Amino acid sequence: MLRADAVLEATPFPGWQSGRAMCLHVLGTYVLGTPGDWHLVPTVANGQSAAVVYHRDALGVLRADGVVVVAPTAAGIARVTKFHDPALVTVFGLPDPWPHAPLRD
Repeated sequence: MLRADAVLEATPFPGWQSGRAMCLHVLGTYVLGTPGDWHLVPTVANGQSAAVVYHRDALGVLRADGVVVVAPTAAGIARVTKFHDPALVTVFGLPDPWPHAPLRD
């Protein structure tokens, strides 16, 4: 889904990653974790495709983590921007923590 020239960036970090291979490496090595660690709720941010992001804490509760905005094109996703600010979740009218997911065993 990521274009060959995709860009991955995250606030408040000053750097970014570019190129599908580097983006996938960073996501796989530092971000994704294990299945069930993340929960995304689709939304729109400033007219762009986005998702409110929850991350499972050590107790198994899905806590607000921020918002991710994607820039899809006909050739795939060109850019993924993650805003690491848990307070943004409530701006989109969603709760913290996410009440609909079971706790991890």
